[in-house]
Amino acid sequence: MILIIYNKYQADDFEKLMVVVLIFNLVETSLTFLVITLGTLVHGIAGFGVAQVSMGLMPLFRSPTSASIN
Repeated sequence: MILIIYNKYQADDFEKLMVVVLIFNLVETSLTFLVITLGTLVHGIAGFGVAQVSMGLMPLFRSPTSASIN
């Protein structure tokens, strides 16, 4: 990524944008962790269910291509 900063105001906006992106990534990763944990709990109780729960819930907050393993 090439970033050209012309003045201080653009630098501040870029820093705010990066903070928002990092927070979004943290939330997305946390939700993914919770969904996988829920799938593992269902798998422990029923004997199956990790993929069913994960693929049923993860596309709600992730793109289907990033939610699945190719």
